[in-house]
Amino acid sequence: MTYIRGEAAAIDAWEELGNPGWNWESLFPYYKKSENSTVPSDAQLAAGATYESQYHGFNGHIRTGYPATLANGSFAPVVIQTWEDLSLPHNPDLNSGRLPGFSMGPQTIDGELGLRWDAARAYYYPVEGRPNLKIIQGTVKRITWAPKSRKGLPFGSQPPMVATGVEYLTNDGKTNVLCIRKEVILSAGALRTPLVLEGSGIGNSRFETDTTLLGNDKN
Repeated sequence: MTYIRGEAAAIDAWEELGNPGWNWESLFPYYKKSENSTVPSDAQLAAGATYESQYHGFNGHIRTGYPATLANGSFAPVVIQTWEDLSLPHNPDLNSGRLPGFSMGPQTIDGELGLRWDAARAYYYPVEGRPNLKIIQGTVKRITWAPKSRKGLPFGSQPPMVATGVEYLTNDGKTNVLCIRKEVILSAGALRTPLVLEGSGIGNSRFETDTTLLGNDKN
């Protein structure tokens, strides 16, 4: 999988839409903290890999880099020049917060081992033996919420939404509710996250959860 962060302007828009602190400048240190980047070799650079070290981290859980098979040095110069002739300049690092331009982006791999570094390999396998970790297999339908209270709030203000747990389908199709003590962290990817949020009452108010879409996906 190619490792590319979002456009800085698009991330800044989160704050502009009413989410204080959610901007490129505040999130950038965490992007670097999560990454364990491998600097491209001279052969990979000659084959078209580009890299600016100030935009990368080297001690995180997610390993990024270029595959060892990146060896066709004749391809990149031709493509770079072609795009520049079309007024699309070369982008030396797609993870700088600037996405326009052609570039050969890094991937979530360990190039030396030849392994894709997915979320399980980065975060789950190193801690799967912890006694305080429990994995529940199922498909999340929605987040459950505490009753709203306007007590003590200024007139016209909306009470905060407080998560109390998640409702999920078990592998045999039964519905269970898992209650939480501290917080719910929703991390279901670019496609599944909006589905869970809308099924939980956040987003399009006309959305109705279609359990047929949820039945075969284990999150």
